[in-house]
Amino acid sequence: MKNFDIARHFGNQRGRRAAAFATAGVLAAGALLAVPAAAQAETIDWAPADPSDSAVSLLATPTTTDVVVSARIAYQRAPIVDVDNPAYLEGVTFELFEPAGNAPGAATGYTCEIPAGALDCTISIPDTAPGGANAGDRFYVVMTSAGDNATPITELRTGTSSEPFTRRSYPGLTAPAVGGQTLAFPSQGTGEQLNSLVTAATLDNPTLDPSCVTSERLSLATQLDLSGSIDEQQRTQYREALEALVVSLEGEAVDLTVSTFGSSSPVAGRAGGPFALDTDAGLDAALDAIDSYVRPVSGATQQTNWDLALRKVADYSTTFDALLVVTDGAPNYVSNSAGTGGQEVFGSRVTIASLEQAVFSANAVKAEGTRILAMGVGTGVDGRLADNLAAISGPIEGSDYFQGAWSTLAADLQAAVSPLVCVSPVTATTYVTDVSGENPVATDGFTVGAATSAVSAGTATVTGDNPQVTGADGNPTGTADWAVSFSDADATATLTVTQEARAGLTLTGSSFTVTHADSTTTTGTGGSPLVIPGLTRGDRVAVSFTNAPAVDAATFRVRSVVEGSAADAVPDSTTFSVTYTVNGVAAATPLTVRADGTIVDAPVFEVGDVVVLTQGAQPAISGVEWGPVPPAQTITLTDAAQLVTFVNTATAVGPTPTPTPTSTTLPTPSPSPTSGMLPATGSEATAWPFLGGAAALLLGAAVFMVSRRRAARHS
Repeated sequence: MKNFDIARHFGNQRGRRAAAFATAGVLAAGALLAVPAAAQAETIDWAPADPSDSAVSLLATPTTTDVVVSARIAYQRAPIVDVDNPAYLEGVTFELFEPAGNAPGAATGYTCEIPAGALDCTISIPDTAPGGANAGDRFYVVMTSAGDNATPITELRTGTSSEPFTRRSYPGLTAPAVGGQTLAFPSQGTGEQLNSLVTAATLDNPTLDPSCVTSERLSLATQLDLSGSIDEQQRTQYREALEALVVSLEGEAVDLTVSTFGSSSPVAGRAGGPFALDTDAGLDAALDAIDSYVRPVSGATQQTNWDLALRKVADYSTTFDALLVVTDGAPNYVSNSAGTGGQEVFGSRVTIASLEQAVFSANAVKAEGTRILAMGVGTGVDGRLADNLAAISGPIEGSDYFQGAWSTLAADLQAAVSPLVCVSPVTATTYVTDVSGENPVATDGFTVGAATSAVSAGTATVTGDNPQVTGADGNPTGTADWAVSFSDADATATLTVTQEARAGLTLTGSSFTVTHADSTTTTGTGGSPLVIPGLTRGDRVAVSFTNAPAVDAATFRVRSVVEGSAADAVPDSTTFSVTYTVNGVAAATPLTVRADGTIVDAPVFEVGDVVVLTQGAQPAISGVEWGPVPPAQTITLTDAAQLVTFVNTATAVGPTPTPTPTSTTLPTPSPSPTSGMLPATGSEATAWPFLGGAAALLLGAAVFMVSRRRAARHS
């Protein structure tokens, strides 16, 4: 396995920086380099150069140690090499902190600031001569300010792509302070601490006015993670969530470009667009693209390459208003030197370098005015693992980066994108409790609708099927969803959501939670219709309707059992279909029962309803002969659930019995002639043919028996 060549790719800026250390004399060979966290120091021989090339201070005195901290915000390694760009660095400050376990503790007051046009600054540590207060001490370097245009990165997470659980204080820990020495920071680490030899910072995420403010089309790009950690069920949820996002933008002035990433980007040419989502053709093309792009990838397992995914967007022929990055882990690959594919840094592990290179590429995207929305989904990016997402987007959860689960990805994606297009996503979920009103369960089959009124300015239009049936058309269990599209950025509206009554159930209450763009919430309760006032663009609405069995509700239960000599030959998994009518009206969905007698609960109806149940024909099973199909059964529902049992008889089918062969009486042989008498003419010749005929008869019987057994085996 070929590892990333750090020296070849990052070593050129070290040479430039090294040359700047020499002033009136040349540093002694073996000057120590600072190493992030616990990595080992290394020795480098520096060459003399003009000190005006750098902001490095003069050589440390015998009682001090200088730490020269290099930083980059604008940085490009591939395909164009531009690693010494000082853009955005003016005013970036660093300070040394005392260690407190594996993290920075108390501030020391030892600081530096990068001046205009420089790439680094120098922190001087006093009292580092033998016996001095700081002799041999190590310090955490902390970026205390990233200047006017960026945000410091204080922590990153390394490990595996799907489990990046190792916390790294960033940029790390210096080497021991020794009087008279100058330390370059950061220097190269090992393993997961391999780095870019410069300290990164997160360029500020551009602000973006929504389309209803600008009255312009929104250019939206997506980069979709197709790494091998996504399983088949997650892939289905992925596809459905992306398709739901596209449908929620139907009719909006959005041009959608879709691309993918794994070890490289795009993956196997899976990229397309732009698709105009306010046209039928564009909407259909976008849905078709998503369906084909998210399918499994053949060949080698796909890794996670944020660097190239972001760099491809930065290098695209046109710029975008926003970029949505969807990922389930952390990056363990970086772009190759040509910018045409990906390569590992340290095996399949997530490293500081693979994260830093992603930050630099994200900064290039943001420098073009493109806002990045980083959506993390699954266990690889939840909780504190958001540090990596924030590093490529920005520090604000719910605005720069988002975290969710595969099961909620549809709502999470809509929440991330809807503020850009003056859309408010609405989700309604219908629940049914037990008879005591406890244990609510999301339940399909309820008809729900949404409408707007009291719109303060412009229009507020409900998009999506209206009304809908919860759980239908690919919606998660018990849910329906819409979007309210505002034509005026400052408009408010009243939203009304209804649930139609359902036989045998009583609506016991409803509630709503509105999550605003600033993450504050508004809640309320009611019935049906449920009225939600003051809705604005970017709000996210979650509605719940709770139902319970009515007082006069009734139901029944059904099972099938198998008896008879061949009952054991019928697999427990064998199923029978039971259709039924209620007061003469056929149920839309039959009940499926198993041969092992498992009881199946029917839907809820009302006391007094007459139910006729009919079991369908039994399935053919080798070696089993079924008795008649059990007769239909009629019951009248009461307040107690009745159990209906269908009894099926299974009889063993044996092989056809072998017929008994007919016995043959042989003639009595002639007595042997007595001594001295001639034998009868031909007596010895006639005995052997007779015995041969008997043998042939016995052989024929044996062949007949074998044939019967073969026939029985293959019947």
